Amino acid sequence: MVSITLEGVIITYFGDQCFRVESGPVGILIDPMNNRLKGDILLRTSAPTDSLPEGKTEITFAGEYEIGGIEIQGWQLINESTAKELKTVYGVTWEGVKLLFLGGLKEPLSADIIDQVGEVDVLFVPTGGDYLSPEVAVSLTKKIDPKFIIPYGPKAASEFMKKLGLPAEPQEKLVFKKKELGETEQKVILLSSNS
Repeated sequence: MVSITLEGVIITYFGDQCFRVESGPVGILIDPMNNRLKGDILLRTSAPTDSLPEGKTEITFAGEYEIGGIEIQGWQLINESTAKELKTVYGVTWEGVKLLFLGGLKEPLSADIIDQVGEVDVLFVPTGGDYLSPEVAVSLTKKIDPKFIIPYGPKAASEFMKKLGLPAEPQEKLVFKKKELGETEQKVILLSSNS
């Protein structure tokens, strides 16, 4: 794969933990629910311990990766992984724009992982139901301090936003350019599902 230049970023939500991040002709797909959705790079935040990635552009475990100039770092969630399933959170850096995917996170991230993650522009945070409680999700969001906050999960909007103290901006897709990040105030973006 050749080096991939970040143009305008388009983020689409497909329900559950599934998102697609696109720039130009390149798409990163996170936790697809079926084979209908396609991406040039595929990230799985939860994978059976005996699974093998399908090809060089599917990432299922912790580690450092680089595909076409896109840097990906995965951190295993030790407390949430089992003998049969490994859970991972991923930081993706694409020409200076940092995205953090928390997958099906149920417990707070360790301070060590938060330190390693560094500055984040877009945070995908699960809340409600089996995911992080709204209180823990808010605490984690404040520690990470991203420009865009994308909550997902059962009742992700109401309790989380109430405790965070920021209004949500409902949108079909989040579209932004890299240069706009420096001018943007922190926002909560509530994406409608395209499933």
